[in-house]
Amino acid sequence: MVTKNAFALTLIFVAVLSSLSIASAVIAFNPTDLKGTLEQGKTLDVKFKITSTDSSNTPALDLTSVVYEFSNLTLGSNILLSTNQQILNAPTTIKDRQETELTYRVVVPSNQVVGVYTGTLNIKGTLIGTSQKSIPIELTITPTSSLPPFKFCSAGNVGDLRITDIDIANLGVGEDDAWEPLDEIEITVDVKNTHSKDRVSNVLVRLLILDRDGNDVTNDFDFEDDEIDLGSIRDGETESAVFKIKELPTDLDEESYKIYVKAFSEGDEEIQCADVFSGESFQEIDYTRQDDQAVVIRDQDLQNVVLTTCGAVAEVTFPVYNLGTDKEDGVLVSINNKELGIVEFQSISNLRAGKNKDMSFALQIPTNAIEKRYTLNIVTYFDYDNDEDEMDVDSYDLNSEDDLDENYRIFLDVLSCKAKDPSVTASLSSSAVIGEDLVIKVTVKNNDKDSSATFSTEGLDSWADVVSITPQSTELLSGESKEVTLTLKPKVAGSQSFGFVSIINGETFRKTIEVTNIAEPTSSNGIFSNFKGNTVAYLIIAIAAILILILLVLIVRASSRKA
Repeated sequence: MVTKNAFALTLIFVAVLSSLSIASAVIAFNPTDLKGTLEQGKTLDVKFKITSTDSSNTPALDLTSVVYEFSNLTLGSNILLSTNQQILNAPTTIKDRQETELTYRVVVPSNQVVGVYTGTLNIKGTLIGTSQKSIPIELTITPTSSLPPFKFCSAGNVGDLRITDIDIANLGVGEDDAWEPLDEIEITVDVKNTHSKDRVSNVLVRLLILDRDGNDVTNDFDFEDDEIDLGSIRDGETESAVFKIKELPTDLDEESYKIYVKAFSEGDEEIQCADVFSGESFQEIDYTRQDDQAVVIRDQDLQNVVLTTCGAVAEVTFPVYNLGTDKEDGVLVSINNKELGIVEFQSISNLRAGKNKDMSFALQIPTNAIEKRYTLNIVTYFDYDNDEDEMDVDSYDLNSEDDLDENYRIFLDVLSCKAKDPSVTASLSSSAVIGEDLVIKVTVKNNDKDSSATFSTEGLDSWADVVSITPQSTELLSGESKEVTLTLKPKVAGSQSFGFVSIINGETFRKTIEVTNIAEPTSSNGIFSNFKGNTVAYLIIAIAAILILILLVLIVRASSRKA
């Protein structure tokens, strides 16, 4: 589209092309050189006229085989390529005394450094020989007019501060200038104090994001800080401000956004302020969501390790996001681990695009679980068929594992499980008689992991004495059985019981053992049988025997005297 005088262009250009032939031909241009001003990202069209005449008023000749050649436009080391310039409807023949209108078009990239660029347009043609004329071009490129709805630097770029670099780093799955939901973003702004002697104090760097309608949407992006204090910057030094977004919101509008930054001295913005980087007043990024349906879980939302114990209930919570462009009528989420026998499902209805829903699972850990780390696998199912069972995975056409190639997981550490009870059996290996050794064989089987074991008794003092426990300690492998021999000496007749104590894997286990029908000593032991095992009774009998013996001696002596 040709726009006449679109940028208040004053173009005057007159050139005299002397004929190299016998005839003295004059080629006139109006205007004589090309000067124009336009903004970054814009296109400029400039009209000019060319006429071929003869100074001697003799029949002039046509200029034929005309060729238009452009040099690169340059500003120091900055270049605007010749391929961005052209002559529209360029004639290859310019008739004698016929005024021909031409259009010079230049297209400026949106990231072209601002400033004054110079170059030439060379016109070549044949007029009984070769004729060439160079037309100077001077192009002034200004910042785009898509500026904030106010001056970001209130007095424009003033003072010694310069923004020397702006680096946008996308630490997520998107590109640096093409952001996607949940991406993590870092924007680094380098600010230099160009003064040779003095420092600039109280330097702040502020960031602003506008949507395509010029609305301030900075807060929608959840920056940790949209203004960073750099303090003082010494002369000639550069400091960096890093703006961070931990995660891009999922419900932003899909469009292009412009990022503006400025560095200024707090309280002295009219003296020290910079808001342009390499001739640009903003950085542009695109925010897009996936066109296809996508229900995902962020890795950073998943607990890395869940700690639990055998028999406990482990709580697992995480949000599920719809990153697609359409609402999901139904979403199914599963969490499972075969070793623990965990298979849980939960469904979500009407998960809108760009929204998320928190899921919470209460997982019962088996009491016989082994102490180790387990992996909980999580899968999202989406693209739901409304006519099917919402709890059936076959009711969903897509899932995160097969279609998104995502493996969501949580590690679960089972700790401090209660040791499994050993198996304890007992048998009597001798007669049960007061005062005689009572031998009991106890078999102990370790049903848990390898461990040391110690054995003891309790509850015996009232009816028996412990003679020996063999062995009192040993090593027990997992599943191994060992025999422990208990030797007791009963003191009381009848049925009695006591506790057999095992300490295995640091835990104490008790088994009650009963001994029935402990007998009194048998009659075959004579008149003293009732005293067996009774020291006091023995002492009384001994004293009685001595007294009887003394009495007999006295009787014998008395009889001898009478005789």
